[in-house]
Amino acid sequence: MKIEERHFYDIPSIDLFNLFTSKEYIVARCNAPDVMDYSIDYFGEKEGRFVVSVTAEILVVMPDKIPKILQNMMSDRHTMKSVTEWELGEGDARLAHYRVAMSGVPAKISGTIGIKPHETGCLNELDLTIKSSVPLVGKKLCQFIGTEMKTGMADEHQLALEYIENVYLAGQKQA
Repeated sequence: MKIEERHFYDIPSIDLFNLFTSKEYIVARCNAPDVMDYSIDYFGEKEGRFVVSVTAEILVVMPDKIPKILQNMMSDRHTMKSVTEWELGEGDARLAHYRVAMSGVPAKISGTIGIKPHETGCLNELDLTIKSSVPLVGKKLCQFIGTEMKTGMADEHQLALEYIENVYLAGQKQA
């Protein structure tokens, strides 16, 4: 299953990159209501990339109409390991390779996150693929994860907008 999301931000692309790679913002993301516990496993430059690796215990709300076999595969809590590797370079555009694995869930999420200048601000492009090796119900599992991912991306977009308004822009006004 493929997911493509596009989010516009009214700040320069390099500032959005700096936001996405700031420890304070990572902590704010990890303080979401569905995150029970987290650790930042790696945060910094590594082999020409900026790497953010987070392990989080997340709460998953199962929908009523999920097939029984999927209910048996999944619990209401999962340990999720996400790794984002940002390519460092010249210019205003940035690209990251992203991957997620969840304990006890036979599916993998991978893709890219792009930031590039766009009109008066920047565009954040998320292109993700969800794959499952489970026969017969793997497609349903990917659809369920995809729905959860889209909700999470919308929530994170809203958090970023609020963070930009309350922290980034507030800091500029004080300067």
